[in-house]
Amino acid sequence: PFLAIIFSGLLFGLMHGNLNQFTYTVVLGMILCLINEATGSMLSSMLFHFILNASNVINVYLLPWLYSLMQNTLAASKESYEALGMPELYTQLEEMATTYFGDMSLTASEWMTQLFATSSQVSFSLGEVIASFGLRAVIYTFFAYIVWKWLARKNGRWDHIVEIFNGRKENKTTLFTIPLTIAIALFAVYIFLYEVALRYSGIL
Repeated sequence: PFLAIIFSGLLFGLMHGNLNQFTYTVVLGMILCLINEATGSMLSSMLFHFILNASNVINVYLLPWLYSLMQNTLAASKESYEALGMPELYTQLEEMATTYFGDMSLTASEWMTQLFATSSQVSFSLGEVIASFGLRAVIYTFFAYIVWKWLARKNGRWDHIVEIFNGRKENKTTLFTIPLTIAIALFAVYIFLYEVALRYSGIL
């Protein structure tokens, strides 16, 4: 099961067909396998995947609404702050909105177009990523582990999980089959060609 989890994660990452998604979907694929092992049901990992993808879709619709809400808040508060003789507070609010949302003079549609256009050009070093997300990753992983262990115990599968990580051999089979090898090779070649095409087109 341990090797199956690793290879399932690898295939899940490769099937997304681009290097950007591959970097995190490999880990996500392994997490989905661990959820499946903890519950004994593929429905649990499917539900987790549905919720994750649905949240991303909802964000696409939610972000323009949040942007418009911030615009309306700024417009409504400007006169209020000036009437109260506190224009500096409005300036601080405007600066905060600009920091988080960018140019506040655009329409929601223009802002979303600009957001997607510039997102592929953003570059972070490994140190910046660790500094920004490291602590949160540790905290979220800790709580995720607690929930995962609770699921495994609730479904009477914690001993099975322990056996997986202790390396107990169960029904030893040949995992690295010819179809699996071909699939990994094809997806790897596809991602390579996709990245080359993006670079030559000037997108990356």
